[in-house]
Amino acid sequence: VALVSPSSVTHSLNFNQRYMELGFGESNGNLSVSAPRNSQEAPPGEYMMFLVNREGIPSVATWVSVS
Repeated sequence: VALVSPSSVTHSLNFNQRYMELGFGESNGNLSVSAPRNSQEAPPGEYMMFLVNREGIPSVATWVSVS
C-alpha cells in the first residue's frame, strides 16, 4: 500500500512531492492499513492511495484524506 501526495510546481520547482509505503495486514479477506506515524511523515491533506502488487504494478488510485 502506498500514499502519494499531489505535487505543486512553481518557478520550475516541485514542492510537496511525497511517496510513502504503508504497512498492511490481511485477515478474512479484509485489508488493514497502518496510518503514517506523524505529521512529519505525512502532513495533513489529500493523498492518492495505491495498492501495488508483487510485480510493482499499482492499482488505480483512490483519493484519501490524512488529518
